Amino acid sequence: MKKKILMFLLVAMLGSSVFAGEITTNISILGLFGSNTELSSDSEAKMSEAGIDISMMNFFNGNKIGFYINTGYGFFTDVTIKDSVGGYSITIDGKYIEHGMDLSAVLGLAFQKEFNNNFAIASGIGLQFNQISLVTHEEVGGNSMINYSLGLGGEIGVKYFITPKFYLTGAWNLAFTPINFGSKIDGVETENEAAYFSSRVFIGIGFRFAEYLR
Repeated sequence: MKKKILMFLLVAMLGSSVFAGEITTNISILGLFGSNTELSSDSEAKMSEAGIDISMMNFFNGNKIGFYINTGYGFFTDVTIKDSVGGYSITIDGKYIEHGMDLSAVLGLAFQKEFNNNFAIASGIGLQFNQISLVTHEEVGGNSMINYSLGLGGEIGVKYFITPKFYLTGAWNLAFTPINFGSKIDGVETENEAAYFSSRVFIGIGFRFAEYLR
């Protein structure tokens, strides 16, 4: 019994020494502008969007590689649908969209290189989850759609530190989510073989925090 207790204490001490040290957290609050495109075999739907994004990067003990978490909330301003078979194209203006939202979440790795006290290049990449929902007004069909997809997403951007704890930032975000695992059209479950590709520009501010873990 005593040996087990000693072994447990040894493991705990080793674990605390591994995770002890300084952790630096960068939290960015940004406006997003871009589009999410649904690509299928016979059509293409481009959903222009604007919204907000929250990005967090954690780095341990001054390392350039850390953890990346991102969540975005895009609201559709218009939707353009192109039919490759019939050859027609229609655009649904934002005033005919009752609900249109692109919700995304990314979990992965962060990379940051600081060149001096003011300037840094940062990027993050990881597994991305997307939920796209759209409900149109009765004047343009009154249709509804919701889809869940999985793939890869990430960003690359710059940070300009005005103070050691406050910075301005801009980034370009790309995502490709070809794996669909749930889709409903007008409330009816259906198979969806489409792939989703998004391109967004981020502009905003950020805060850097540093703390020592024991």
